[in-house]
Amino acid sequence: MKYTCLLIITIVISIKTNAQKLELTSLKRIDPFTIIASNYVSMPDCKISNKKLFDINNPYTYLQIMVDENGAMYQMLYQTDITDVIEYLSISNNANHQCFRIKTNEYCSCVNKSYEESFSSLQTSATLDCAVRILKRCAQ
Repeated sequence: MKYTCLLIITIVISIKTNAQKLELTSLKRIDPFTIIASNYVSMPDCKISNKKLFDINNPYTYLQIMVDENGAMYQMLYQTDITDVIEYLSISNNANHQCFRIKTNEYCSCVNKSYEESFSSLQTSATLDCAVRILKRCAQ
């Protein structure tokens, strides 16, 4: 009985540790002219969000740096309008973007819920949080 309990606990812990650990490090406002758009994969288009293509003239361009438990760095690139409504969202090519193909419904459901927030800055924050949560759950 004792060994059965230890086995169950070990299995539960191994399932929990299968999720990728991502730490958000720095968020930088960046000159869009310095971005190589081909280094990023656009997030799935969720009908409510009406995402646009990367705009090289948008001064509200941000780069969120993420680091996993192995020290690998990933980036989330996004653009907003002047009122902080998110217009474009993508992740770097080295991130697990295939995960979003598998979990598109889950991601879009989360993103669409973010539009229930009353302030655009909270909507943007919630949308970014949706992407990070999906990435954390997908093992690289």
